[in-house]
Amino acid sequence: MTVSGWPRRWLRRPSTSLTSCAPPRPSTSWSRWSAASASGPPGLQIGILVEFMPEGSIPDFATAAAVVAGLDKGSCAVMLDTWHFFRTAGTLDQLRNLAPGTIGAVQVSDGAADLFGSGVEPPTRDRLVPGDGVIPLQEILALAMANFPPVMVGAEVFSRALAAEAPVDRARRVRAGLDAVWPM
Repeated sequence: MTVSGWPRRWLRRPSTSLTSCAPPRPSTSWSRWSAASASGPPGLQIGILVEFMPEGSIPDFATAAAVVAGLDKGSCAVMLDTWHFFRTAGTLDQLRNLAPGTIGAVQVSDGAADLFGSGVEPPTRDRLVPGDGVIPLQEILALAMANFPPVMVGAEVFSRALAAEAPVDRARRVRAGLDAVWPM
């Protein structure tokens, strides 16, 4: 066991979380950092991840980072979704200039160039497998890990094209993409 009760093998390693059809609900701006019950593992911390998206009440990364800055860093961090970051015209400088521990988790997917700055009207709701687009994923991941070394990283790829593939094939493809952009 290591930081916050998470097994060492879960930290600083890419994981794959697949969703292949439906886009996320626009109203979801807050998500659990970790969940525990009375019978949960000892040392498991409960906190909030602030997730931004242009359609929500927290429309961009700067707003999410400001929310986190105003709260106890031990219980709140930003969920950095690379697709939302890119479509809200997020910049690498924004990530470089953060207080340590601001980013708690990263959801990784890729997008085409026309997605940049598209806000609430992206050219598509389909995300690309990491490495299949132009989002600077290696740099984003490296900056997120520098900001908070045990940052949790997973892939979130909503894609109608991937939905036609068998679940195990989707998982392999997304995992290979995540491995390809992994900065270490």
